[in-house]
Amino acid sequence: MANPLIATKLHVPRLRADIVHRQRLLELLDQGAQARLTLVSAPAGFGKTTLLVDWLATRRTSGRSVAWVSLDQTDNEAAAFWAHLIAALGGAAKELGEALLINPNSTEEMAEAIKQALEMPLAEQKHRNAAMQKRLRRYNVVAWAKDFVREVNQTCIEHDILVSKVPTNAEEEQLLSAYRDATRRLILLDYDGTLVAFSSDPQAVKPS
Repeated sequence: MANPLIATKLHVPRLRADIVHRQRLLELLDQGAQARLTLVSAPAGFGKTTLLVDWLATRRTSGRSVAWVSLDQTDNEAAAFWAHLIAALGGAAKELGEALLINPNSTEEMAEAIKQALEMPLAEQKHRNAAMQKRLRRYNVVAWAKDFVREVNQTCIEHDILVSKVPTNAEEEQLLSAYRDATRRLILLDYDGTLVAFSSDPQAVKPS
């Protein structure tokens, strides 16, 4: 039996108004965002989730797309994990337009959704459920997975096309010869993220 998607796991938690902004850690996350993978590790209760939510809230203008999946001990199963991850990346929760989506960290939204569900006419309930069931039968976890794998493969193909090519010995010799014969030379060095670590202020980056 397929694992059901729990839409509440795909919501970014609400940011509390009384939090302390940890600027140094936010800047470290800015640097980590340039990498393929960043791991935030700390014991329970040290504010990992709050830090990430704060970082997302203060970086909204960057245009970065966000996929959020909340996990707990019951998610220690590959099928459930990948189903929710693919759903988060693909926006599966928003695809279920007939569902009543809520933020589990907002009691006001939960109360309003419960009230709306209880007062919803039976005919509308049946219409919403029928539409969602039809969509899920047509576009289930298997379909999501195929789309995800296809996009990954396409990204790999595009990467192979765009990746820098290693020059041949003949090309290296031609480059060195042109450099030796040149009367005026310009050397450009990319320090930020290449020769030194990333910085929030690229202009301040200097070689050590």
